[in-house]
Amino acid sequence: MRGSRLFRAGDDLVCRFRFVAEYRHAYGVKRLCRVLKVPRSGFYASQARPVSQRSDLDALLTASIVEIYNRSRCTYGAPRVHAELGRPYR
Repeated sequence: MRGSRLFRAGDDLVCRFRFVAEYRHAYGVKRLCRVLKVPRSGFYASQARPVSQRSDLDALLTASIVEIYNRSRCTYGAPRVHAELGRPYR
């Protein structure tokens, strides 16, 4: 497994930690962290942290966008969805 080639040098640890979290049951945390060259302690610390306020707000925004898109019967594009986000909820 040569997972470190899947990531660019500029990729942050958060991206690699998400990868480890997703595939930990298939390959094990120790192996994934070794291949991706990230510290296991950093992975476990990231899992113990609470969700950030920014992530919560992003999830709310995503839910709003999906709702607007579905309400339009999947016809609105980005400009219309953006315009709807600025309007008060009906």
